[in-house]
Amino acid sequence: MNKQINSKNFEINKFGLMVGLVLMTICLSGQILAQKAKPKPKPKPKTAPTQTNSKNSAADKLLDEGIKLFEQGTKESLEAAASKFDSAVRIYQGSEGTANALMLLGRTYKKLNDLQTAFRHYNNALVEYQSINNTEGKAAALNNMGGVMRDLGKFSEALGYYQQSLPLMRQTNNKKGEAQTLNGIGECYFNLGNGQQALQNFQQADSIWQSLDSNEDKVRTTYNLGRIAFAYNEIQQGLNYLNKALNESRQFDNPILEGDILEALAAYYNATGDLTKAIDYRRQIFNAYSNAKASLVSVTRILLSVNNLQVSYYRAGDFQNALQLLDNGIRRGEQAGEIESTAFLIGNKGVLLTDQGKYEEAMKYLNQGITVARQSGNKYSEAYFLASLGIAYAETGEYQEGINYLNQALQTVPAGTEPETEGKVIAGLIAVYAMAGDKNKSNQMIQLAMTRNIDKGVNAGSVMVIYTAGLSALMSGQAQQALQYFNQAFLIANKLNHEVEKNRILVSAADAYAKLGDYQNSFQSAQKSHDFYKKIGNDWMDMKTHSQMGEALLNLGQSQQAIDNFNSAIGFAQKLGDKETQILSLFGLGMVYRNSQDYANSLQCLTQALNLAEETDDKDSQKFVLNEMGNIYEKSGDKKKAKEFRDKAKKIKN
Repeated sequence: MNKQINSKNFEINKFGLMVGLVLMTICLSGQILAQKAKPKPKPKPKTAPTQTNSKNSAADKLLDEGIKLFEQGTKESLEAAASKFDSAVRIYQGSEGTANALMLLGRTYKKLNDLQTAFRHYNNALVEYQSINNTEGKAAALNNMGGVMRDLGKFSEALGYYQQSLPLMRQTNNKKGEAQTLNGIGECYFNLGNGQQALQNFQQADSIWQSLDSNEDKVRTTYNLGRIAFAYNEIQQGLNYLNKALNESRQFDNPILEGDILEALAAYYNATGDLTKAIDYRRQIFNAYSNAKASLVSVTRILLSVNNLQVSYYRAGDFQNALQLLDNGIRRGEQAGEIESTAFLIGNKGVLLTDQGKYEEAMKYLNQGITVARQSGNKYSEAYFLASLGIAYAETGEYQEGINYLNQALQTVPAGTEPETEGKVIAGLIAVYAMAGDKNKSNQMIQLAMTRNIDKGVNAGSVMVIYTAGLSALMSGQAQQALQYFNQAFLIANKLNHEVEKNRILVSAADAYAKLGDYQNSFQSAQKSHDFYKKIGNDWMDMKTHSQMGEALLNLGQSQQAIDNFNSAIGFAQKLGDKETQILSLFGLGMVYRNSQDYANSLQCLTQALNLAEETDDKDSQKFVLNEMGNIYEKSGDKKKAKEFRDKAKKIKN
C-alpha cells in the first residue's frame, strides 16, 4: 500500500462498504466470464497440518472415500462425503483421527453453506486437538471458526478466534496459515471500521504471500488491499490491486472469490457513473453464480447479485431489465425459502414501482420489505423502504401519512453512515413538507441536510437533497433560485449517469422556466423528460410532461401541437382520476381556442373545467375559470353574459 496514506484520517467511504460480503444496496450483452486460464489441480481439503495416525483401517478408508466425494464438489457428493466423515468420527472415538474427521465435516458443511453446522464441527475438532495438545490442529480449527463467524457477519466474534489462532500459527511456523489468519483479522477490522488495523494486517499478510506459491487466499489478500485503497480514496491503486486479483483468481474454480472481486469493481464504476462497466461486471457475477455448482454459491448470494445488477439497470433508466431481474429473483428466493433476501428484492420492486407512478401496487411491496427488514434488524433497508412508502403516500395527496413514514425513516437511519439512504429520507421530508405547504419545516430539513453535509457529496443522496431544496423554492414562488438548485443537482446526476434523478429534475425545471416566462427552455426540459417517462411506463409523469409541453407550446404560439399535448394529458388524467390535471389541461385547451378566436370550443373546454372544479370544491380554479369565461364573452360581444360570469367569480370566497 502506498505509504502516502494517512491512516489517522481513515474513513471508510461507500466503495469500501459496498464490496465486503456483496452488500445489498444497490447491458444484457455482458459476457459470462472472460476466458479462464487452465485450472490447476484442486488440492485435497485441509484438515489439520498433521496426518491421521490411527491404525483403524475402516475409519481411514471412510476418510479417503469422503475426500474423493468432497473433491467432486456437487451438492449430492458433498452430502455423501459428510456421511462418510461422520461415520469415521464414530469409529475413531477420541483420537487425532476424530479431530481430523471433524475438521473435514466442518469444511464440507461450509461448502454446503450450512455455516452453523460447520462451526459446531470445527468447535468439536478444537476440543479434540486441545485434549491431545496438538498446536497445529488448534490453530487450524480456530482459524476456520473465525472464517465462519466472518461469513456470518459476526466480525467481533470472528476477530477473537483469529487472534487466538495467530500466535499458534507463528509458534508452529505455519507461514501459509499465518497469512490466512492475518488476512482474516484485516477483514474483521475493515468491516468494523478500523482502517488502520485492517491496512496493517493486510500488508503483513501480503508480505508473507510474496514468498509462497499462488493460491486463493493470496488472491483474496490482493483483493482486500484493493478495497482498503478505495477506502483511503487511493482509487488508481485500488483498481490496480483489484484487476490483478481478478486476473489471478481466474486460475481457480472459485466463483465466490471471482464474484467478490468483480463486485468491488462494479460498485466503484456504479458509484462513479460508468454504468456500462458496472452492468458488465455485475452481469458476469450473476452468470458465474447461476452457472456454478449448486453447492458452491448460496441462494442468498445469488439474490444479492440480482439486486446489485438491478440497481445499475435502474440508474441507467432500464426499468424493464431491472423489474425482470427482481421478479425472477423473487420467484427463486421464495422457492428456496430465503425470506430475508427475497423481502429485500420485494421492497426494491416497490421502489421501482413508485418511480413508475404505480403507487398502490408499490405500497404493497414496500410494506412487505419493511416488515422483514425490521425482523432482521436491517436499519438501512428499513429506512429506505419507509422513505419510499412516505413518498408514495405524498404523491397520492396523503401528505400527513407521507410525513409520518418519512419521520420514521429519519429516526431509523443512523446519522452520517450511508449518504444515499439518509439523503433520500431527508430529501423526501423537504419535498413533502413543501407540498403540504409547511415552508418552515421544509427549510428545517434543508438545514439538517447541510449540517450533515449530505448536500456536499457526489452521490444519489446529494442529488436528491439539492433537487428537493430547489423544489421547495419553486413551491414558494422563487423560480430563479429553484433553477440554480436544479442545475447544480443535474450536474451531479449527469456525472453519475443517474437517469431517474436527471429526468425528475428536468420535469421540475420545466415548471421553473415556465414561471419565468422562458417557454422555449420549459418545452425542451419537458420534452426530454417525457421521452424517459414514456419509456419506463410512468403514466403520471407522462401526463405531467404532456401538460407542461402543452402550456409551453400555447405560449410559443404553436396551437395544434399544444392541442395535441393537452388532449394527451387529459386522456391520462381521466385514466388516473386526476381531476386537477384535467382542469389545468382543459383550461389550456380553452386558451388555445380563445387565441384562435374559436370562442365556442373555448367556452366548451372552460365549462368542462368549471364543472370539475365545482366537483372538487376547487375555489381558486372556479374563480379563475369564471373570470376567463367572462373575458371570452366580452370578446364575443355578449356583455351581459360577461358580467354574469364575472359576478359569479366575485361571489366565490377563496
